[in-house]
Amino acid sequence: MTATGGPRVPRWLLALLSGVLLALSFPGSGDQGWAAFAALVPLLAAVGGVSWRRAGVLGFGAGFVFWVATIPWIAPTMVHYGGLPWPLAALVLAGLAGYLAVYWAAFCALLSRVPVSGGAPFVVAAASLWVALEFLRTYLFTGFPWNLVGYSQYRHLPLIQVAAVTGVYGVSFVVVAVNAALWRVVAADRRRKEAFAAAATAAGVVVLAMASAWLPPRDAGQPSRAVALVQGSIDQGVKWDPAYQDATLAVYRTLTVDAARQGAKLIVWPETALPFLFDEDRRRAAVQSLARETDAYLLVGAPARRSDGRRNSAFLVAPDGDLVGRYDKRHLVPFGEYVPLKRLLPFVEVLGGGAIGDFRSGGEATVFSTPLGRLAVVICYEAIFPAEVRDFFLGGADVLVNITNDAWFGRSAAPVQHLAMAAFRAVENRAYLVRAANTGISAVVAPDGRIVQASGLFTREIVSGTIAPRIGLSVYTRYGDVFAWATVAVVLAVMWPSGSRRRIGMRRMGRTPLALGDEAGRLDVRRGVLAAVFAAAGAIAAMVWGWRPHAAGGDGYQVVAWWTIPGGEGRFVVILPAPSAKDLEAVADRLRDDFSRHENGVAMIFDDVQAARDVRHGSRTLGEERFQAALRHQRAMYLKYAARGDESFVVYAEYPLVRETLRYPVGGTQGSRRPDDAAHRVNGTYRRSKGG
Repeated sequence: MTATGGPRVPRWLLALLSGVLLALSFPGSGDQGWAAFAALVPLLAAVGGVSWRRAGVLGFGAGFVFWVATIPWIAPTMVHYGGLPWPLAALVLAGLAGYLAVYWAAFCALLSRVPVSGGAPFVVAAASLWVALEFLRTYLFTGFPWNLVGYSQYRHLPLIQVAAVTGVYGVSFVVVAVNAALWRVVAADRRRKEAFAAAATAAGVVVLAMASAWLPPRDAGQPSRAVALVQGSIDQGVKWDPAYQDATLAVYRTLTVDAARQGAKLIVWPETALPFLFDEDRRRAAVQSLARETDAYLLVGAPARRSDGRRNSAFLVAPDGDLVGRYDKRHLVPFGEYVPLKRLLPFVEVLGGGAIGDFRSGGEATVFSTPLGRLAVVICYEAIFPAEVRDFFLGGADVLVNITNDAWFGRSAAPVQHLAMAAFRAVENRAYLVRAANTGISAVVAPDGRIVQASGLFTREIVSGTIAPRIGLSVYTRYGDVFAWATVAVVLAVMWPSGSRRRIGMRRMGRTPLALGDEAGRLDVRRGVLAAVFAAAGAIAAMVWGWRPHAAGGDGYQVVAWWTIPGGEGRFVVILPAPSAKDLEAVADRLRDDFSRHENGVAMIFDDVQAARDVRHGSRTLGEERFQAALRHQRAMYLKYAARGDESFVVYAEYPLVRETLRYPVGGTQGSRRPDDAAHRVNGTYRRSKGG
């Protein structure tokens, strides 16, 4: 029977209906985002009151239908480019869909055991469990965070702004919370208080999420710069044929010259746009000559070689033709760019017919410095990993660049799904995203997730737009996946055995599972306190992890706070402990680049995160002793004064004495020391003498 006493509907049919409805909400397979808010209600109805084993089976069926409906492009990709026969390609699709459906099975099986029945606790528990499993899927077995539920809302801009605080996981939480509330309203029957509590909880979650839409833009007042994305639309079937390589380069040359005529100062080519080893091929000189001819920065994708093997790389060529930056892809596609556990799975390469690459992963989140801003470049698949993209912004990036080759997937749902997921990285980090794809979809995405410009699929064209460097860090960039870790903590707390259940033991629990509506399992005070403790511990641990210094680009510093000063900005910077002279020089170079667009700037550099935070809060709230202790962790101060036309880098030896003061005139060289350029301790602060 249904919850309202209507005619019977087979549970398996309800479960499969959920899989279909949720698939319809995703781009490429319906794009009806609104459907996601009710898609899981039939599944929740199906698993209500059944054993955890049966709930798991129903969840698996729903998940299998969802994944087959949303990633069917896996099979034709394996046939056309992997050389597999259709039956074997279908098995690959079924195997991947089956693995991903396990997370749905776990959701239903665990939810059937959740010992809560009240409206509000159930809504929070269900949404937390779903998000915790999505978070697990992001990392387990190298991770596959494709089509997280939150991505279905990529067009609903007011709602997705919460991602700047919680990451995409917050949007998933909202969607599942609404589903859980709708189910509790339907299932409550005459229990009006429970129905009201569930509805009120979901409404509160939605309101809080929508409130994030009022967050101020991070690029306000920043000068805009012209950028162009060239989409060569090179046929994947001939791309790697040496006979076509000169023709491929000619296509990109023509598009690049046209883009430069339109005023673009940064021109981006897609992933592996150049189908040859860039660092070894004679045609590299032609690309450098093109940069000089167009007087623009060229960011090009190409394979390259290091001593330990081939890399999937991006290269930045300056307007003078110099090669000024290189990034090697860090997160490779398993069974596409490499074979995991290759020695144990030698048959995989044979089945792949030689289509599987043999690339090595890179090591650093390299950030490219240009007059248009500091560029974070992620290649293809990397754009779907929130934490990995965040690393670049912690390293000082201003703009996100995604280069990709989605030609493998043909005219399927994959390219638009890939774009929708990448757009969330712009929202999370409050930064512009420019995305160049070989056959589409190339796009310019604003910091609020708006797709400002976009190309077609399999078209040869130029996508032009303007970008501006972001100002400061979003909450998500600064603190990372605190919200996701909090949902994990809530799940652990809710599922923790307590009271009589602990005494009964897991064997008894397995024979007498708790149904969703079991009144005997209401959330008690002890369980609520335990949930709060777990959530707090998870949040604190995630914050500590997020505040650690990141060696992004090899320069090894993290900006942890900003403040505004006349004509510029101030920063609190944390470096790795015991920095060498070379490390400090690298920090000075980075800061000089960062402050190049400001008239004035000051950076207080610490080797301890907590000390930097303490000084940021000020001596009045901390007390003099703690404030002075924090100041002892200050290792240097970087200052820029436009009125005097100079920059200086003050390095401390034994606090608070000044070891030496290095003068760094703009465009000058290190080491032009000025003895009278001293810093003196005055009431816990540092002021420069008037000697300059």
